[in-house]
This record gives sequence, structure tokens and C-alpha cells, in this order.
Amino acid sequence: MADVPAPVVWAAACVALLVVEHVFALATPPYGLHVPFFFHSTFAVLYAWLGLMILDGTGWALVVLTVLLATQSVGRVFVWRAEDRSYAWAVKALLAAGFVVTAVALALLWIPDSARSYLVG
Repeated sequence: MADVPAPVVWAAACVALLVVEHVFALATPPYGLHVPFFFHSTFAVLYAWLGLMILDGTGWALVVLTVLLATQSVGRVFVWRAEDRSYAWAVKALLAAGFVVTAVALALLWIPDSARSYLVG
């Protein structure tokens, strides 16, 4: 892992934070087997796997991760607008923080030449 560019390592750390966010979402109500449960458990696993793939220099993982992060960013807006639980302020704070982490991860993966050349060639 010594030859992995620093921006890619930091982007993988951002992705790890997003995995933690999804696991945390599984620990909050509503509980049970429903759409949010399957979404958060699936995305936690996907992000963890894709984070490892970008560290490995797998170029297609960059594209898949970018699509998933962009899709989730759009979804965050809808969740933000729909959130009305008694602790909505906390959920909205996590949504905003997650959006920032997502933007930083994407910037780290696409802007530095070292990251792009490591992942795309």
C-alpha cells in the first residue's frame, strides 16, 4: 500500500466514514426488514468493497463508486426533505456531513493527477 497515492488513501478513508454512517443508520429507528434496512446494509457492503478496490488501483471501481456516491447525494436531498422525526435535526446534520464527506471523496478521486493516473492509467 506504500505506492498508493495519498489522495486515494484519503478518499478510501472518506468511503470508510460513509460505511460507518450506513451502519449507524441501521441502528436507528425504524427497525425491521424494510427498504431503508436493505438500502443501508447493501450500500455499507458495497462501499466497503469499493473502498478496498480503489486502494487496489481498480479503475472500474472508480466509475462504480462515483455513480453510487452521486446517486446517494441526490437521495440525501429527498431524505432531508422528508425527514420529520422528533430528532430530525440530528439526522439532517448527519446527512449534511455525509454530503460533505462524499464531495471530498469525489474530489480526492478525480481532481489530483496522481489519483486519476493510479486508478485510470
